[in-house]
Amino acid sequence: MILLLLILYLVVLLSPFWIRNKLPIFHPAKIISVIYFIYSVPFLAIAVIDHNLVVNDLVVLKYSDNINDLIVKYILYQLIGIIFLFIGVFIPMKKKKSKMRFIILKGKETYKATFRKFLFFIVLGYITFLYVVINSNGITGLILMMESGGSIGLTQFVIFQNICLFISAIYLMKSFSLGKVNKVVVLCIYVSYFIIFSLYGGRSNFVLLILISFYSSTIFSNKIKLINIRNLIVVFMVLFYIVIAPVLRRDTSNLTADYVLKVAEKNLLTLAKGNEYVSIQLTILGGFNSSNIWCGTSYKDLLYSIIPSSIYKDKPPVDEGMYIYNNLIGNNYSPSTPMRIMEANSWPPGTMGIMFSNFHFLGILFGYLILGLVYNFLYRELWCTKFNAPIVFVYLFTVIKFELTNFYIFNLIMILFILMLLRTVSRFFMPKE
Repeated sequence: MILLLLILYLVVLLSPFWIRNKLPIFHPAKIISVIYFIYSVPFLAIAVIDHNLVVNDLVVLKYSDNINDLIVKYILYQLIGIIFLFIGVFIPMKKKKSKMRFIILKGKETYKATFRKFLFFIVLGYITFLYVVINSNGITGLILMMESGGSIGLTQFVIFQNICLFISAIYLMKSFSLGKVNKVVVLCIYVSYFIIFSLYGGRSNFVLLILISFYSSTIFSNKIKLINIRNLIVVFMVLFYIVIAPVLRRDTSNLTADYVLKVAEKNLLTLAKGNEYVSIQLTILGGFNSSNIWCGTSYKDLLYSIIPSSIYKDKPPVDEGMYIYNNLIGNNYSPSTPMRIMEANSWPPGTMGIMFSNFHFLGILFGYLILGLVYNFLYRELWCTKFNAPIVFVYLFTVIKFELTNFYIFNLIMILFILMLLRTVSRFFMPKE
């Protein structure tokens, strides 16, 4: 049963590549196919052989009696969700005037103007990074703080820095598509991106930057091929970074070959698990039914998101994943439980999980349809604005990362606000064209 559903799931998931293969690589349907393939297919393929290899131990322990039924239920619900997502993506929308002109950077699209914008954003990103380092007692202080799991207290500046660097990468790809940027210069710039993002200890932002860069290059150049030697090398390097990066963040003076191999093996398994995506969905499908769903109350927590916890001590978490993890380990919390009394760990529910926990099965249909319409709208904006860089960033961030959860809704609002600020600031620092 699982194998048959998996085959059907693959047929539907990859349909944009064989039914409508003339769609550009950066079309939302094709990006969605790749993202969901990475998150779920390796996990499910291994689960067909032995679910104990990939399902999280806590989930197996709690739902050992019906784990196979939950996997079947997940594939079926995810399959139906993807269908409704594609319906939302392919619903015809008229290409009228842009409704996101409040973040558009105006100006000529010449090489000189494009490269000037690249310099503006990358310099602004570097300056913000230096500010964060200085206020963290230097690079050593920043690394030690991230290793200890503490907060650097400069979250808004880090988000601002990341946005500047992401947009600079888009302008760099646009400049490179014009054939006037030296490849060695491009390599050096990406090394600087790698160093900055690695110092924060995470891997997701650098991987996101690589994905944004790749899809931006497909937007600005018709010569890009999906499979070639260069792309295969980039994929290999990204996978190597994901697997080995945790080792590099530790004290390297006492590293042994056995330790490196153990960490690499653990991260490869995590990669196959899709960062626990399917295990999280199994937890939600097993833990919620029509009698205990939240009925939309989790979205009330979004109203508290702008209030600092230092002012409101009973502030609930913006990240609903904290509820999911705490419920898994036996703490039966529901919105709006104060974050301070909860176990400080998160299992992000994603669109499927948050819709099911709030509105059950009908929520999955409605949620994925809404998400598809959002992708559709932003894809239309790409063409209406002639691939303006801030729009390209919002589009790619949304399709690659965004979910209908408080965490990502709050992040997207912050991104739009920062882009409005950058648009205003750019008027004073870039000459009129």
